[in-house]
Amino acid sequence: MTLHTTARDGNAHITGFLLNSLEETGHADTLVKLLLAQNYDSYTAWHFAAKNGQLELLRKLWEWAKEVLTQEKLNNMFLAKYGYERAA
Repeated sequence: MTLHTTARDGNAHITGFLLNSLEETGHADTLVKLLLAQNYDSYTAWHFAAKNGQLELLRKLWEWAKEVLTQEKLNNMFLAKYGYERAA
């Protein structure tokens, strides 16, 4: 089961379990990647939750995003995606 599937189906409890498990085991980078992952139509879990009116799930995703998605982390991910190194 993927984060996209749980978002589409509105399974806030299962989504919470998946995200909590990653956070508790120190896999913050994986958590960030899941929160930003896109499917073949460029949809994220956020898109699926919003499209299907899953307000509780959107709130849960927002809570995790506030914890792990800092601007610095987003900048570093963007730079890495396009093959650049962060300037020291």
